[in-house]
Amino acid sequence: MSLVGFKAQNHPQQTRFRAAAKDEIDDRATPLDVFGPFHERFGFTVDVAAAGHNTKLERFYDLETSGLAQSWAGERVWCNPPYSNIRPWVEKAWQEWDQGHSWLDVPEGSLRTRGTPFRFCKGCDREEWQNGIVREGIAGCHNAQQIVMLLPANRTEQKWWQELVEIPLRAKRHDFHCEFLPGRIRFLRKGQSEIGPNERPPFGCCLLIWGAPSTDKEQQ
Repeated sequence: MSLVGFKAQNHPQQTRFRAAAKDEIDDRATPLDVFGPFHERFGFTVDVAAAGHNTKLERFYDLETSGLAQSWAGERVWCNPPYSNIRPWVEKAWQEWDQGHSWLDVPEGSLRTRGTPFRFCKGCDREEWQNGIVREGIAGCHNAQQIVMLLPANRTEQKWWQELVEIPLRAKRHDFHCEFLPGRIRFLRKGQSEIGPNERPPFGCCLLIWGAPSTDKEQQ
């Protein structure tokens, strides 16, 4: 097989960087048959990166109200952000997840750890142990209850992934998870009710999950 004359070409979602209202590539909807099982699993309360014609929830933020400018405190967040500009959304998720907590690390050598390092919040006394045990503290610190973000799985070499995803994963934080999804999700363009032929994107997707990766129902 000869590669003479071959010219590599990226998918538009990997190369375009325009405002969501002007970029039909970013204005894609997650099909209900894909979203439904996620919603049943996590019980979302708000869609933070949506439009009126593609939101999956009664409560949502669109381009005008801007999920990046809103508080996500107390919410169970669903986010399928514009793929042309992912970093601000992952940064926002970390801000919302950890905001209000003032963490203090307790090293392995401390008698209190009983051999397992953990961290606790000086504000609400929440404890998060490296072995996955969490002890809830008193009320007082405010952060999102859960954040689930649907992202393309072919950006792992990019700086935002290396800094905002890879480092926390390598640190084995029990409250942050990445799930690579099977197959390729076919997203709906504005005005579409069905997906046409040859519209499968050239990448798979993954879920970034802040919080428990599964519900109590699934764990039983």
